Amino acid sequence: MKKLVSIVAIALLVLTGCTSNLMNSIYNNEEKITSDTNSYNLNEAEQKIEEQKFSGTIEFEGMDTIWTFNSEEDTEIDMTYLFKVSRGKAKLVLISPDETLTTLIETTKNSDVKDYAVNQIPIKKGLNRIKLVAANNAKIEFDININYGTFDELGM
Repeated sequence: MKKLVSIVAIALLVLTGCTSNLMNSIYNNEEKITSDTNSYNLNEAEQKIEEQKFSGTIEFEGMDTIWTFNSEEDTEIDMTYLFKVSRGKAKLVLISPDETLTTLIETTKNSDVKDYAVNQIPIKKGLNRIKLVAANNAKIEFDININYGTFDELGM
């Protein structure tokens, strides 16, 4: 019986490690990130969307689409944000209709984030998406405001 319990415990540890490594491998894989799919591990998620503002505190690794905007023309829009990482690393990326990937924000636990910032987002005609991409079971606190498009909670 002890041997069976040990085998099951080892199998669970190996499988957990494989899932984590798979999610971490996404971080620098532009082809996976620009795809229409999402793949992630989401733990301890507290999220809230109010009109054009998305905020929360999460433990996350992998990638998930958090914002979409179908634009009728090429333009630029402002994104006001606070994006802090206290473990791991994370980034927000813009995926244009032609699947061009632009990193909007990238941070780690060692980044010096103190206050809100503003980025201009280059929007192309067609469907634009922002994905959250993270590795190493990142612990992220975020507050993002974009006056156009639609936010979606992580894991939905």
